Amino acid sequence: LIVSDLDYSEYTDYLYIIPGYYNLTVYRRTNPDVAIINARVSFARNSVCTISILGDMNGFSLQFIC
Repeated sequence: LIVSDLDYSEYTDYLYIIPGYYNLTVYRRTNPDVAIINARVSFARNSVCTISILGDMNGFSLQFIC
């Protein structure tokens, strides 16, 4: 677990993440039993990445920029 209980409009400081593959799962606070994002992401050595969740009531997507 790298980050948890991150509220809308909150953000984390820069994190050092060991290079590799990770499962990224995002839940709504109001419905923690159903994931709105479930993706496998890869972090490369010496890279800087930004991860954003985009969408609305019709669906969500992951924006991963490295």
